[in-house]
Parts: sequence; structure tokens; C-alpha cells
Amino acid sequence: MNKKNGTLLRVPAKCAATLIFAFLFLFSFYGEALAVRAQAERLTEEGIKLFQLGKYSEAETKFSSAIGEDGSYATSYYYMAQIYEQRNNHDEALSYIKKALSNVPHEELYKSYVCEINNNMAIEAIKNNNIDRAYKLYYSNLETLPYHLPTYNRLAALSIKKGDYNDALMQCNKALEKASSIPPTIRFDSNEQAMLHTHMAICFFELKNYSRAINEIEVAKNTKDSSYVQKYYKKIMSDDNPVVSELKKAEAAFEAGDMKVARAGYEKVISLYPNSKTAVEKLSIMDKQVRIEDMVTEADKLAANNQIEEAIEKYNQVLSVDPTRVVLKDKIKELKTKAEQIQKQAAASIRGKSTAKTDSVDIDAKLRQLIEKSQTNVNPDQVYEMRFTEAEGFYNRQEYDKALEIYHKLFEDKEDFRPDEVNKRIRSIYAARGEFYIEYYNMAVPKLYVYLAFALLVVFIIWMYFGGQIAVMLKPDPHKNYKDGVEYLDKEKYEHAIASFEKALANAFDPLERAKIKAKLSLCYFKVKNYDKCIKVSLEALDVDPKNEVVHGYLGNSFLEKNATNERAISEYKLLLKKQKDDKRLLTILCTHFIHEDNLSQEAIDVYQKIFAMDSKDKNVRRMLGEAFIRSNDKTDLAIKVYESILSDEPHRTDVKLMLISAKFSRKNFDECIMLCEELFEKGNIENITLEYYTNSYFKLEKKAELYKKYVDLSAKFPNNQILKSYLDKIQSQLMVERLTGGGGPVITPSNQGAAAPGVQPAQPQQQQNVTAAPAVNICRNCAHMNPSGLKACEHCGAAI
Repeated sequence: MNKKNGTLLRVPAKCAATLIFAFLFLFSFYGEALAVRAQAERLTEEGIKLFQLGKYSEAETKFSSAIGEDGSYATSYYYMAQIYEQRNNHDEALSYIKKALSNVPHEELYKSYVCEINNNMAIEAIKNNNIDRAYKLYYSNLETLPYHLPTYNRLAALSIKKGDYNDALMQCNKALEKASSIPPTIRFDSNEQAMLHTHMAICFFELKNYSRAINEIEVAKNTKDSSYVQKYYKKIMSDDNPVVSELKKAEAAFEAGDMKVARAGYEKVISLYPNSKTAVEKLSIMDKQVRIEDMVTEADKLAANNQIEEAIEKYNQVLSVDPTRVVLKDKIKELKTKAEQIQKQAAASIRGKSTAKTDSVDIDAKLRQLIEKSQTNVNPDQVYEMRFTEAEGFYNRQEYDKALEIYHKLFEDKEDFRPDEVNKRIRSIYAARGEFYIEYYNMAVPKLYVYLAFALLVVFIIWMYFGGQIAVMLKPDPHKNYKDGVEYLDKEKYEHAIASFEKALANAFDPLERAKIKAKLSLCYFKVKNYDKCIKVSLEALDVDPKNEVVHGYLGNSFLEKNATNERAISEYKLLLKKQKDDKRLLTILCTHFIHEDNLSQEAIDVYQKIFAMDSKDKNVRRMLGEAFIRSNDKTDLAIKVYESILSDEPHRTDVKLMLISAKFSRKNFDECIMLCEELFEKGNIENITLEYYTNSYFKLEKKAELYKKYVDLSAKFPNNQILKSYLDKIQSQLMVERLTGGGGPVITPSNQGAAAPGVQPAQPQQQQNVTAAPAVNICRNCAHMNPSGLKACEHCGAAI
């Protein structure tokens, strides 16, 4: 037992010793860790002070020492990253901030600085024309921080630079959507907010939505009036903006006193920009002026009809509104003087006369007076008793209104006369009438009102405790309505689908969700042929999701059904043409628009070609195509067809005939090329290019000898044509050589070669036919011109050979 007890005593002692040693070890370890962290914090604080003073080298030393002391202290890494970023050493800065994030993975401030470094690297990449790397860095930022406003601004700026304003607007909308998720620890500079609204203003301005553009640039200016904002503020508020130009015209008309033109101008400004304070103020001023003039006119009419008091009152009303009208004060004085004169005349006319008036007295009233007179001679208590008895009689006969009137009068005249009985009767009468009587206020309330008040109180108490849950339970599910709408749409019940989508839209607040619902609505409205609403809903959907091709299709077809030709409709037609390439009505509208603009873009040419394929007799289309083909030197089959069609109606078109000659030559149709050239020659249209095609066509047909004769005839016909002379001088030598060497003329045999040499057998006839005759040529010593043998003078210069 003692051993056992001894054992029991020793075991706790060992455990206690072990626990004490473990505690001391942990305390020493933890204390050492605390000391290391305290040293790192102290060094970091010193480094921050140096950093704020601009002593970056000394601060770097402190931060490095802090990192050496405690490698898990993230703040020192953060400031080291800032130092390297100031030196434009982005890679080193990025490595330090990532180390800080590895120690504190969820610190939003460090993530934001990673995005800032990436933005700086992206700017350098853009300067080096490495746009893909910039986009990669920007999208990496949005993966790190989906709400990073500066990144959205940079993406929007890139899209604006490329002219893709819809994409830029989409980036800005995303930034606004994500703004609600920004934690309180992150605050972006007001410049970024101003830049965001400036980008939206630029996009709306370029997309011709001037009202939204003005609103956004005003918000940007109120947020931060920077030079960047001012630059685009001047552009948006310039005369290029119809709102501004119309406002200036209206202001000029207002200053000139032309109120009709001014009013029309201000109303047009408000139709374009409903928030225009200037237009609203000026319209209110003009409306006030019109009202004042109407009041003055009315007062003048009253004064003319001798309604003096009413006229004076109207004039006073005008003076209270516009005290500057001093003339009205004189009119009031005149009217008062006139009124006094009228009163004096009236008094004089009725002076000395008296009228006896007789009043008809009601018999019941006289009897009542007699009763009251008789009652004054008796005891007052007896009077109250008589009234009480009378009231009791009415009460017993259930004539409660009369009884109640007498009881109330008794209570008012003498409160201490049978108060309990009177109050009891009053309460019982109200109870019989279904009303509660409140004695303190001497007021009766219908029971229904009391029950309603009590019910409202109960409902209010329930709402205070369970209102939120009830609201959630009663709140319509937008997804349910949307799904119902889709089901109706599949069943082609478009009216029911519209009703469901409208309900879903009323309970949806997310912009992208609303855009999706509006896309379905646009389909429904298009199917029921309500094109106006389809256009309205489609435009609203495209404001949020500008790249929705399906909505663009419904919008374009709605414009097409209405035969709209405004700027937005034309832009939608161009998008629609990519899908509906053979839509004749669409092609006709676009063709008319392009012809009106004298548009020769590739897009317009494609439309002209399709219209020409449908109707080759359309002169306007043919004219535009011909001009386009001539500019582009087109020699295709379609171009040839267009040239021939134009020449059939306008044979005098030399430029078209030249293009046709070129096209025929390129197609190796040399005979037609020669014929067309000769048609031009017949009219005296001789150009170097035509002569070249003419010559080359003969050469290709191997009719070189005939060509020489043609040129001789042409020279004889047009002896004074300098172009023809110059061209013949240039190619005459070549033509002579061709004529001499292989022009197809007779073989010329020199006289010294007419007989065979002695001892040589003459050639047989068959052999002579196979021998090619060697032409005899005499070269002029003066000009080196090659002349046929037998000539005594040079063909070119006339010198003796």
C-alpha cells in the first residue's frame, strides 16, 4: 500500500516536471520569435520614415535588414517592391511583392500593387508595339483583382485607340458593376474615377449618344477636373456636339429677342439632352413672361369692363411676380381714383332714401323663441329635467340622433347634471350604432376603423420582426418569370412571353441579366411586328452588351421593316448584310445610301456588284461600278461587262474604252483590242497608251508587216498629230527591221549573188525553196538607220547612202 502510494506520489511529480520544462521551452521559443518580429518591425518603421523622406538607398538597407531578421514579415517586402518599382525594375519589384503575398495571401493591398506593377509593364509593352503582352498583363490583373479600376481604364483606353467604342463601353460597365465589391481597405485615386467616366463620355460621344456623353463628362469633371478630363470636355462640349450647337443658336435667338426661334431651339436641346439646366431655366423664364403678359391682358380687359377690383388684384399679382413693371402702378392709381368716383356717385344717388325690409320668420322658430322665453321664467333645473325627459322619450322611441343631440347639449350646458346617466345613454347610443365612444375626447369612432387600426398594429409588429423574411418569400423570382417567358417563346406564344419577360425585367437589377431579358424581348416584339418597341429594347440591350449579334439582327431587321435610313439604321444594315447577303430590299437601301454618299469603299462596291447582277440596267449602279473599276484598274469578267454596258449607252467615254482595251489585251483578245483602238483613232483620240496596245496586239498576232502599212496610212490621215509622230519616230526603226528581216515581203537577192560561182553546182528548185533569203541591208553612215537595199537615200534622215 505504501509502495502504491509512493508510486502515486512520484508519477505526478514527473509529469509536473515535464510540463514545466515544456512550458519553459515553448516560452523561450515564442519569446525569441517575438523578439525577432519586434526587431523586424522596428527596422521597417525606420525604413518607412526614410522612404517618406525620399532617402531610398538608406530605406532599402533598413528593409533588407528587416527581411534578414524576419523573412515572414510582409511589410518590408512591400516597401522593397515600391523602391524597385520607382527604379523601373519591374521584375525585381514583382518578385518582392509576390513574397509579401506568399506570407499574407489574402492582403488586397498587396494584390492591388501587383496590378499596378503589371500596368506599368503593360504601358512599356504598348510603347514597344507588343499589344498582346499588354492584354495578357491586363487580364492577369483582372484574375487577381476583378474590381481593379485602373486596369479597366487601360483596357478601355486601348479599345478607344483602336476605335472599338462598344468594347470600351463594355469595359467601363464592367468596372461599374465590380465597384460594389471593392473592400474598404482599397481606395483608388479620384483620377481613376474621373478617367472612367471620361472614357464612357468619349464612347457615348463617338456613338452619337450626346446626352449620355454630356452627363458622363460632367460627372468626370465634378470628380476630378484634371487636364485629361478638360481635354475631352472641350471636345464633347464643342460645336461638334449637336446639343451645344443648338444651345448656342437658341442663346443667340434669345439675346436677339426672337423668342419663337429661341423656344424651338431650347425645346430641341431638351429633346436631345433633358438635363440641360440652361435650356430649362430659359424656357421657364419665357413661360413666366408669357404668363405675365396673359395676366396683364386679362387685367386690361377687366379694367375696360369696369371690373375695377378684379383688375387691381390682377395688376398686383403681376407686380408681385415682376416688380419692374412700374407702369402698372400708375394704372392701379388710376383705377382706385375711378373707383372712388363711382362710390361717391352711388352714395349721392341713394342718399335720403330708405328701404323697409321684411323677413319671413319661420313658425317653428317663433314657437321655439316663445318656449325659451317661457323657460327663462322657471327654475333652470326644471328646464334640464324637461330636456332630459324629452331625450329619454326619443331614446325609447329609438330616435337616437335626436336623443344624442339633446344629451350632448345637456352635457355641454351643465356637466354636473346627471353625468353618469347622460354618459351611459351616449355610450349605449353609440354602441347601438356600432361605434366606440371616447369620453375623454368626446369623440365617436366606427368599430370598423378600430378593428382596422388594431389589425394594422398587429401587421406592423409582425413586419418589424419578420418583415425581411416575408419580403424575401413574397419577392417574385425573376428567373421563374424568365423561364416562363422562354417556354412561351418556344411555343410561339409571343404575347404571353412578352408579359413574362416584362415581369422578369421589373425584378432584375443586374445590367447583364437585364440585357439578356431584353434580348428575348426584342425577339418577341419583332415576331409580333411591334418594330418600334423592338428597336427601343434592342438599343437598351446593346448599350450593355454591344457585341450581341442576335440583338443586332433583330434591330437591323426592325429598321428594315420601317424603311429607316438614319445613321444608326445604316450601321445596322451593314452588320445585317453579313448574314443576309442576298436580301434585295436590304441591298437596295444600302445601294441608295452609298450612291447618295458617292461611296466607293470595298463594302459599297460589293453591294453595287450584287445589285448589278440583279439589274444591269441601273445607270447609277453602273456608273459607280465603272468609276470603282477604273480606279482599281479592274480587268475581271464583271468589269468587262460593266465597261461594255456603259459604252453601249455612252460610246463617247474614252476612259471606259481605254479600260476595255486594257482588259481585252490582258485576256489575249487582240483582234477586239485592235478594233477598239481603231475606233478611237477614227475619232482622232490618239494616245501613247492606245498606240502601245495597238502595236503589241499586232505583234502578238504576228502581223508586223501589216502594222507598218497601218501606221503609214494613219500618218497620212493625221499628219499633224504630234503624239503619233513621236511614237512613230520611236518605233520606226523597229518596224523597218521587222519589215527588212522577216516582215513577210518578197525575198531580195543581191546582183552579185545572182549566179553560182564557177565550179559550184546551182541549187535545185526544191533546195532553193528551203533556203531562207538573207535580206540586203544598207546602214546609213549619218544616222545608222538600216535601209533596204536598192535605196539611194536614207529613209530616216535623207542622207545619201
